[in-house]
Amino acid sequence: MDNLVLRPYREEISIRHLSPGQTSNYVPMQIAYPTGYLKVEIDGMEYELFPSGYRQGTPLPLGDYTYALEIDTHQPPTLLLSLIAE
Repeated sequence: MDNLVLRPYREEISIRHLSPGQTSNYVPMQIAYPTGYLKVEIDGMEYELFPSGYRQGTPLPLGDYTYALEIDTHQPPTLLLSLIAE
């Protein structure tokens, strides 16, 4: 994965490169939602996910969470974003 941008709310996480199976550093956030804006390049293809709307969701309670990214290679390829509570 290259040029990853994740915006769980107003703060933005940018990661230049992650190899398969690699994890990024922990990034503390003041407010985060279960879904967020995501843009990433995988094998030269660009993917974007847009949240359905922050106003309709509820912020996550304070705690440690992990966002997991996965690519579904069926046609058309789809990017999957999962939230895991630590």
